[in-house]
Amino acid sequence: MFRTLFVVSACYLFALFSATAAPTNVAEDHVLTQDQAVSALRSREKVSADADFVLVRKFEATAITRDVAQTCRDEAQSKHIKLYRSGVFVNLLQTGGFVILEYDAKTDMATRLHVVTLDGSGKAVTESQIIDGDLSKSEALELSRSAEAFTDAFLTSPGSRIKEVWQAYAAGVAPTFGASGRQGYFAIPLGVTKLINQPDELIDLSALSGALQLWPARYAMSMPTYAANPAAAVEMARNVQSKLEKEFLQEKKKSSEFVDDLLDLESIDTHEKLSKRLTWLRELNAFVDERHPLSENSSIRAVNVSISATPLKLGFTKQESDRLYAAMSAPGLISIWARAETGKFVLKDATESGE
Repeated sequence: MFRTLFVVSACYLFALFSATAAPTNVAEDHVLTQDQAVSALRSREKVSADADFVLVRKFEATAITRDVAQTCRDEAQSKHIKLYRSGVFVNLLQTGGFVILEYDAKTDMATRLHVVTLDGSGKAVTESQIIDGDLSKSEALELSRSAEAFTDAFLTSPGSRIKEVWQAYAAGVAPTFGASGRQGYFAIPLGVTKLINQPDELIDLSALSGALQLWPARYAMSMPTYAANPAAAVEMARNVQSKLEKEFLQEKKKSSEFVDDLLDLESIDTHEKLSKRLTWLRELNAFVDERHPLSENSSIRAVNVSISATPLKLGFTKQESDRLYAAMSAPGLISIWARAETGKFVLKDATESGE
């Protein structure tokens, strides 16, 4: 099936947080300072004497985020949904917290990315991910900022605007793949690049197919249970998308395999097929967006996007002659980057982590 997760590289596919305990309440009067967060990181066992820390992002708890946290707890309990890592995201909404980069002060190389918040008793707790590959502190911070800006734009945009997002962060270039078959959700087969009549046909095909495949990640932001368990919310969003696609297929009198066939870009071997594929992908994206808009003014959606934009995992790898960077944020959205000649990070592709 062409919806099956593409295998990009071991560097790109980072494990999501694993499910653990049931929801716990955190007292609203508990406040975590940045100094306390760093002290909590320094107090761990086997921390290098050369370790130093720099702030990536501070999460502020507000009346709105606490309301969303309570709604999330209630929904999770009613649906018997377990929390990821004892509720790291719900705790961020309840009491705030920090994303902190750890690096080696002697070598200036990034080593870990930490989320620090408070548990139900008001004790500082950390969730840490090792930096994959060699990234300097400055590279890690720049990559994190680039990925956060893209992820925020991507998660808040309907299918009709994904092309604009891609043009902004990928310089309007559609990623391609050859015989190796390594690709993310926005990659176009090299053979299709030879069929175009208009320059925008490739970026249109890339944006439309990628937007459809990652619609559940965007729609999950609207779900009250998201902060409790992002993976569960995405799975529920996939069920919503499946129902919408069935309605579309019934309306258009198409077979159940039609959507998978649309996403099989390697089957495009003439310009006529390319034109028809673009037409159908536009119709399907518009149908999904119309039936289930992303609720841009929803406080739940805004809060969920806020906790999802900042990367939780960073990595670097060399693939043949390419130097590729990856950043993963909840709900397992992975953006893949390369450096342009100017030194600026340019988006190359996007995909999802496997479970």
